[in-house]
Amino acid sequence: MKHIIILIIAFSLTLSAGEEPLPQSSLSIIAKLNKDILEIQKKAIVQLEKDLKEVVKKGNLDSAIAVKGEIARIQGLVDAVNEDAMVKAGILPDGILAILYSGSDYSGAKMDLVKIGKYGIPSVGNDSVRSVKVRKGYSVVLWQHELGSGNMWKIEKDTKDLPPDASSFEVSIIK
Repeated sequence: MKHIIILIIAFSLTLSAGEEPLPQSSLSIIAKLNKDILEIQKKAIVQLEKDLKEVVKKGNLDSAIAVKGEIARIQGLVDAVNEDAMVKAGILPDGILAILYSGSDYSGAKMDLVKIGKYGIPSVGNDSVRSVKVRKGYSVVLWQHELGSGNMWKIEKDTKDLPPDASSFEVSIIK
């Protein structure tokens, strides 16, 4: 079981190593492989849950707590690595329309934008948006001042380094 989990993590880390956006054909392959990885992950969790039931049935509470902790740890680790790998490969996770980052090159604190609308001051901090990932077909609008006033920057594609004056006060997402 541990070999499968290590394989999943190693593969995901390999996907996240690239810095440049990948061609669409590569993204399609990665998306398929990511689905396969998620299926393997689900099977691993199911097996660990069966192991947990067996340990509980035997009355070994310490082992049960350890197995339950391992399930949670693996689930959280694989989910985090998969999401990071997808984003670095140019694929935003389902339900996320855009991600704002406080650092250039998609680093630092982040804020997921999950619906169309106005967001006000970004949770990454006032005047601190430095890079943005945007789902195809959507745009992020950064405003210099509140209430949609001052300079406006419309971002329609992934931008790894915004100009210093485009750091924003208020954020909206539109389709």
